[in-house]
Amino acid sequence: MAVLKSKFEAPKRKPIGTIIKHALYGSIFVFALTLFFELPLKHQISNVLLYFAFSIIFNYFPNKHNESAAGIIENKLLFLDFSIDLSSIESAFYWQEKQLEHVLKINYTNETYQEFWLTDADLIDDLRFYHFLVENQLSVRLIGEELI
Repeated sequence: MAVLKSKFEAPKRKPIGTIIKHALYGSIFVFALTLFFELPLKHQISNVLLYFAFSIIFNYFPNKHNESAAGIIENKLLFLDFSIDLSSIESAFYWQEKQLEHVLKINYTNETYQEFWLTDADLIDDLRFYHFLVENQLSVRLIGEELI
């Protein structure tokens, strides 16, 4: 099992500072509502609590990011939500189309092919994905001297 780890790091959490910051922003928001709409006190307090609850939910329950950018598990190449059986790959070519677009073309044994346009920084920085494929003994040819 080989895995190409993602460079993504979850933001560091500082709960007390975040609570104070969101309480301050909530009170500023409620003060603005009071000026514009002249709401009664119970509406102001409910708005502060709602804002506070939503801010806590969005900050402390973020979208989970996959820790691996690519992997080879049980003779299958997993990347970009694709699962490719390694025994069906005849050859693969890797080249750079534009500055931030890399292309992986996979030729299969049944005479079909598939092209993947890679723009994810975890895959294309310093040819990480290409080196990952080569280290795992996949027959990948690098096309174009601007990549080397």
